[in-house]
Amino acid sequence: MKNIQKIIILFFTMLSVCISAHGQDSTEATNQTESKIRFPVWYNPSDATDIYGVSLGLFVHKDKKQTINGVNLTLTGNEYFRKDNFNDVNGINFSVWHTGISNLNGISISINTDIIETNGIQIGLFNSNRPQMRQGEPEIIPIYGKVTSFKLGKSKLNGIQIGFTNQIFNLKGIQVGASNFSDNGKGVQIALINFGIDFYGTQMSILNIARDRFHGCQFGVYNSGRTKMNGLQFGLFNYSAKLNGVQIGLINWTDENWMPIINWNFE
Repeated sequence: MKNIQKIIILFFTMLSVCISAHGQDSTEATNQTESKIRFPVWYNPSDATDIYGVSLGLFVHKDKKQTINGVNLTLTGNEYFRKDNFNDVNGINFSVWHTGISNLNGISISINTDIIETNGIQIGLFNSNRPQMRQGEPEIIPIYGKVTSFKLGKSKLNGIQIGFTNQIFNLKGIQVGASNFSDNGKGVQIALINFGIDFYGTQMSILNIARDRFHGCQFGVYNSGRTKMNGLQFGLFNYSAKLNGVQIGLINWTDENWMPIINWNFE
C-alpha cells in the first residue's frame, strides 16, 4: 500500500513539474526561440511538435500536428480530424474515450478507438479507422451514410482489431469481436456477425455476409454471398448469387439452382 502511495505521489509531482515548465516556456517564448522537442514526460497540450517519452493530457492538442514517440495518455482525443493537425503516435496510446490521432504504429487502448491509419493493434469496445475528413463534395459510404460537409478518404488497418464492434475500410489483418465490418478487406473476421465488401480471406461467425466480390471461405450458421462467391461456404444455410466454388450445408442455393448437403459450380 505504501508503494502505491509513493507511485501516486511521484506521478503527480512529475505532472506538476511538467505543467510548471510549460508555463515557463510560454513566458520565455517572447524573448527566445522555443525548442519544439520535449522529453521524457510532458504535459499536453503544448506547442511541442515532437515528444519523446510520455505525453500526458486531458485532450489531444488541436492546433498543430504532433508526433509522440513513446506513451500517449489522454482523457479524450480530437473527434474531428483536420489534415493540418493530426497527431502521430509511435508506441502506446491510451485514451478513455476518443483516441483522436492520425497514424498509430503500436498499440491503442480506448473505449472508442478512432484512427485514420493503424499499423499494430486496436483494443476497445468500439474500434474504427475513421477516413480522413477533408472539405469537398459529399460522398455516400456504407458506414457513415451521406456526409454533407466533408469528403471522406480511405483509412487503413494493418494488424489486429479486438473489440465489441470493429469497423474499418481497408483491412489487412484480423478482426475479433461481436460484429465486424470491412470494406476492401484481406484477412480474417471472427465474430457473431461479419460483413465484408470486396473481401479476400476467411469469415467465421453465426452470420456471414459478403457483398460484391468474395474470395475465400465462410464458416457459419448462415453464409451469404450477395454478388459473387469464389471459394467455400460451410454452414447450415449457404447462399450465393453466383457461385464459383463449393457449398456444404443442409441447404445450399444460388440464383441458378439449389442442392441439399453439397452444391458446386466452377467456371
